[in-house]
Amino acid sequence: MNAELKQRIVNFETPSMQKKFVSVKFLVTEICNFACKYCFSGHGLRGKTLPLAHAFNLINALVAAGCKKLSFIGGEPTLYTELPELIKRAKSLGLVTTIVTNGTGLTDTFISKVNGSLDWVCLSIDSLCTQSLRVIGRTSRKQNIDADFYYKLADKVKGAGHRLKINTVVNSINYDEDLSGLINYTMPERWRIFKVLPVTARAGKFAISSEMFSYFRDRHRDLLNPGIEADFVENAIFSATYVLVDPIGRIFTNDSQKHIYSSSILDVGVEYALNQIYAVPLAV
Repeated sequence: MNAELKQRIVNFETPSMQKKFVSVKFLVTEICNFACKYCFSGHGLRGKTLPLAHAFNLINALVAAGCKKLSFIGGEPTLYTELPELIKRAKSLGLVTTIVTNGTGLTDTFISKVNGSLDWVCLSIDSLCTQSLRVIGRTSRKQNIDADFYYKLADKVKGAGHRLKINTVVNSINYDEDLSGLINYTMPERWRIFKVLPVTARAGKFAISSEMFSYFRDRHRDLLNPGIEADFVENAIFSATYVLVDPIGRIFTNDSQKHIYSSSILDVGVEYALNQIYAVPLAV
């Protein structure tokens, strides 16, 4: 790195950046068997992934820079065939490991491969209504996605010894739905409820008002078991509390409701990539 680039780097080891960098979400693939209309992972990289050795190097770099928690997201991360190896590598380096999944790839074979290496399973569940799931795009041609699917899936995850988290995106289709029965049955340790963030044109019709989000929040607030940590996130800027890394190793953010990218961590290192995204540019 030349002197000019070094001069333009702002030290990311500030308290706010250290807090942000503790948790990293690695979007390992954009390939998905669902077609959720408000998905934020459209980067034009469908089918592009890092070779396993490069992905290992990426994880090594993240750990060296201070990462403590690594979540594997997508797309549908279980469609990345090398995912079990990445989870094992991350765990061997002392990281807390998570996958965020629609659940269709949580086969007995997959679970056996990650046994002892995967800490958390985060299930994306936006609705229990089959018709609503179809409108949203959270459906599969090969599997019937309905309430029974999610109940059995949660039982399977907890039966395998993984800690359970559920993510729900509240939108114009599901804002008046009651998920308290699911939550109180499955007893996730954490339930994160996001107001939909339209980052693409086609997601616009799913946008809701603050009043609609409050309606969903209020009807669930008093129905939750005290053992469940519920977090309602209205301003769902995805990079607000963690760092996002795309399938080719670039840090990205949607702070302006559009994707902004760094150079690949494998080319410029973690510190410089972070500063490309988060640092205030210095005058030339």
